[in-house]
Amino acid sequence: PAVYTSAVAFSEADPAVVLVGNAEGLLYSDDSGDTWAARSVPGIPTGPSPQWITFDPGDRDVAYVSYQGYGGTFVSTDAGATWSAITPGLEGFAVAVDASRPGFVYAVGGWTAPVRSGRYGLDRWDSMANGWGPWFAHGITVDAATSIVYAVSPQGGVARWEPDLVPPANGITDLSATAESAGIRLAWTPPGGDIVRVRIYRSTTSGSHPLAPITVLDASADGWTDPDAPAGDIYYYVVEVVDDAENAGPGSNEADASPLSSVELSVSYIERTPHDTYRYQVEYDGAGVPHLVPGTEGDKRWPDPGETVTLVAHVINKGTAASGAFDCAWRVNGLLVETDRITPGVAAFGEATVELDYVWPSGFDTDHTDEIVTLDVDAAGEIVETYESNNSYRDFLQGLAIYFYTDPETYQALNARLNLVGTMSFEDWLHAQFEEMNAVFARSIYPGVEGGGLERVRLDRLMVAPPPSSDHTEDGNWYLTGGEGYANTFALQIDAGLLHELMHQLGLIDLYNMNLELETNRVGTPDGISTGMTFDWGRPGLMGGGDIEPHDGAPEIYLSRWDIFSINENCGYRRGYYGEFLYDVPASVVLEIRDAAGNPAPGVDVRIFQRQDGQIDDVPEIVGVTDGAGQLILPNRPVAETITTATGHTLSPNPFGTINVVGTNANWLIEMSRGPDDFDYSWMTLPQLNLAFWDGAVSQWTHPIESNLSATPTGRVADLRVEVKGDQAHLEWSALPGVESYTIYRASRYLNRAGDPEHRYENWKFRTVATTANLEFLDTGLDESCRYVVAGNLGGLPGALSNRAFAPRLFQPRDVALHPDGGRTVIDPQNGYALIRQDETGTFLENFGSVHNHLEFSNYQALDRLLDRLSLSHPGDCYTTRQSVKVTDLDGALVLEIGDTGSGPGQLQQPAGVAVDSSSRILVADSGNSRIQMFTSGGTLLTMFGSAGSGDGQFGNLRGLAVDAGGRVLVCDAGNDRVAVLQLTGNDLTWVGAIPGIAEPVGVANGLNGEVLISDAATDAILVYDAGLSYVRSLTEPLGYFGGALVDPSGLVAIDNERVLVCDTGNRRVVTLRLDGTTDVPDPILDAGGLALRPAHPSPFRGETLVTFDLPAATEIELGVYDAAGRRIRSLFAGRAEAGTQTLTWNGRDDRERALASGVYFLRLRTANATRVQRVVLVK
Repeated sequence: PAVYTSAVAFSEADPAVVLVGNAEGLLYSDDSGDTWAARSVPGIPTGPSPQWITFDPGDRDVAYVSYQGYGGTFVSTDAGATWSAITPGLEGFAVAVDASRPGFVYAVGGWTAPVRSGRYGLDRWDSMANGWGPWFAHGITVDAATSIVYAVSPQGGVARWEPDLVPPANGITDLSATAESAGIRLAWTPPGGDIVRVRIYRSTTSGSHPLAPITVLDASADGWTDPDAPAGDIYYYVVEVVDDAENAGPGSNEADASPLSSVELSVSYIERTPHDTYRYQVEYDGAGVPHLVPGTEGDKRWPDPGETVTLVAHVINKGTAASGAFDCAWRVNGLLVETDRITPGVAAFGEATVELDYVWPSGFDTDHTDEIVTLDVDAAGEIVETYESNNSYRDFLQGLAIYFYTDPETYQALNARLNLVGTMSFEDWLHAQFEEMNAVFARSIYPGVEGGGLERVRLDRLMVAPPPSSDHTEDGNWYLTGGEGYANTFALQIDAGLLHELMHQLGLIDLYNMNLELETNRVGTPDGISTGMTFDWGRPGLMGGGDIEPHDGAPEIYLSRWDIFSINENCGYRRGYYGEFLYDVPASVVLEIRDAAGNPAPGVDVRIFQRQDGQIDDVPEIVGVTDGAGQLILPNRPVAETITTATGHTLSPNPFGTINVVGTNANWLIEMSRGPDDFDYSWMTLPQLNLAFWDGAVSQWTHPIESNLSATPTGRVADLRVEVKGDQAHLEWSALPGVESYTIYRASRYLNRAGDPEHRYENWKFRTVATTANLEFLDTGLDESCRYVVAGNLGGLPGALSNRAFAPRLFQPRDVALHPDGGRTVIDPQNGYALIRQDETGTFLENFGSVHNHLEFSNYQALDRLLDRLSLSHPGDCYTTRQSVKVTDLDGALVLEIGDTGSGPGQLQQPAGVAVDSSSRILVADSGNSRIQMFTSGGTLLTMFGSAGSGDGQFGNLRGLAVDAGGRVLVCDAGNDRVAVLQLTGNDLTWVGAIPGIAEPVGVANGLNGEVLISDAATDAILVYDAGLSYVRSLTEPLGYFGGALVDPSGLVAIDNERVLVCDTGNRRVVTLRLDGTTDVPDPILDAGGLALRPAHPSPFRGETLVTFDLPAATEIELGVYDAAGRRIRSLFAGRAEAGTQTLTWNGRDDRERALASGVYFLRLRTANATRVQRVVLVK
């Protein structure tokens, strides 16, 4: 009872069989829980609890368990005694079985489509991507009556698949089994029809066959040789046909045979001896500059020209019988140079060696592709073997040497499975990985590197043991582990992750180190908002970045053009350095900035911000102004030390300063502006400078930037606003005098192109969406969170970009908090973030709160105005079993975590609503324990109140929670169809009463005049009660462009005496409703003759700024300046104003003429039925 239990299942085939999952592992019972036996899953440490457990409906011994983040899903065929990883996705979330079809299992695993298997997950998984979008798969189930499958994503809704239930009519009827020297040969006649593959089963007992097939073949196969049946037994075989829907047809007749002893020869590896040459031993100083380890500068790197080296080939026999004598033929570059005879042969599971002397060529060789040695084992075909296809092994004589190590579990697991080259051999599988790595070099062809990568790698050592301390004679080494789970996943494929790690051994870096998330970009625009720009690579290669165009979309693995140049620049050198090729930059770098029409842009202020220590701060490293040709010569900044590496790369003064060889300071955000109303941004990376250098621009390189700076003086739209509902965004803005039309641009982190289902990183490049003469636009294609701008057009040329309007594609807005300045924080997990900011007008500003803190699983939040913190209830997630309250700063960084899973004092089960009182005490609706707990701001428990039930002081299914300044506590008691009212006095809670008859209260808030505001999901309404708890009205219609009705409203907060802010979860939006129930909305932004408050000019300003407004008719107005807390600090005009355009001046002082501090202020223009707001920035 003291251990958190996460999952439980019983067998439909035998209800007495039960599996329970908790933080200590699995417990198994076959007597309905009277006695329990511990079960463990390989590779799962103590602590993580399973997400899901289920049994196959037809077999009490077949069970499935899913662990999120720990290898996916596992299957057991012996009641949980042993488990095998079946890994249906990147992460294991849920498994479902078809109760009417034993063996059919479905799984979801995070960022992959759901998958299915018709054979307990034991043979293969087929993707269910048809009909599934790029969503996060989270839950799956099967209708037992119809076999229809449903999967759910919190980001994409529900998908539904109808299965084909008709199995193949014809099976195999003429199966035969014959013992041959290579194994037991099976033969049959393919039955035709709609079958797509066949499963082969093997058993040592007639009439009884295991659940897992020994292999699966294509439907066209008419035979197969079983090389792995040990001699001494009779083996019985059955072949089963399968269609594309995983339906199995009739099983074949049973055929049996007893195997002969077998021989299986191949080459393990070829080592180049003597091992007396060394890679570079490099150490890095405090500035990250590489130096050779003292005393190693004169180490021998390659054999001497003319020196004889000896190639030692390790020939192995993986068969069960000794071989006879046989010849091995050595060829160099295709020419036979020597034949060696191994006598008397190689013992079963034994090894022999043959040698070849080779004279090392003279000169510095920068092409390692052209010296190839091949060893043909059993060259004359004297030995009958299990496989003949693996008797020839080739090696690149001058390639870089890799020492490879593995553990016995992984070695045996890959020996026991058919691999991607059609054998059952770890060595053959590993050779295929190395061949693919060299093929990646060869196929990665680009301009300037038409021969692809000129480097090659060779397997110089293979040992089934942990790696010893390095003697530095190798260029790199790797230790492979993973056992059964790894083999099951990668036996039949190339492991791109392994290739990625081996590339690191050659000095290639992780280009994704240059990626930049939103919360680490501190640069703001001249009008005081976030740039909202992240950085990702557009068409990344194997190392997580660069550009693989024109190979994008190809099924093969590629290195980027930058990676291939890096490899080739170092070809001929031993390895040991890492990323030193980043030092190759032109001696002079010039930026050439062009405007939106493609013309040179003179007089542009340029500020360059550089990534450092994981972020880009708001202090520019380089500042300058373009000349009359639109050019700016960048300064070469000093470096910690000028050095040249042993591989020929020189670190000297350059625009990036001291270059980090890992690439962590290798990108810039470039700001281009002409005054505060005309600006744009562009990313630039150090690899661009490297490529320019390698393309020949050694002394000077000019980099053109195609900006969106204005090409005509149209003025600037500064009041672009966007309202979001689901996949739609409505834009509106004020008119610019004299313009012909407006162009709408959209920028996003991703862009889904037609015919390209994969996300492509766009790095917030503004692209044209539409052109219109109107002052509003409805975008119905909000596929990703994005930012919009508009520009006025005159004479066919675009003007300055407007303010950037952020439009998040909301998935599930759950709760909202109101800040003193009117800004809002919304819980909505999306695009790697958990929270969204809005300003006081409801304008979305940015995502924040990285999901690395897993705030995305929170449903409720509360703002601590005293300590500037957020408290979020956290009912556990797929990464941890801990249920808690997470306290963060206002940027979403974790400050404190309160509570843990359980029912004791201070422990939580399904924490729901959370509230913070005026003393920063934190109240939590501990729903699973039917109580409210209160903690100090530091997390110390103060009191607990409540128990399970329906009486006074009792609760069932607690949801939202609120507390006001007077200590009145409101909590949604959904299990009892009421909102409970309590009083907080000191540290004590007492029962006051309840508001009954509310079918599904989800959220609750205190109004500013004592009202009670309740989100009722059952009636899709906000219920308003007065301070005496009497019903007043129901609110159902929000304000704004989209209007309509609420669907599943959740979190809410009172804005003022007139309005309430609500998360309209079912409509995927955040809306405002009037408390009086009216639906009058402010006048829309009008045309040039309508009501408008123009942006202050200048802004930012020192001294004075001009405030201009337009009135369509004479009316009473109020125009004032307000601070971030919403207090009016200066009245600029109050009274009747005439129609037309009028301008006033504000001098940066309050009503008492006191100078104000630097900061953001707000101009508000009010008439009887409309309000206009503009932001203004005062600087000193």
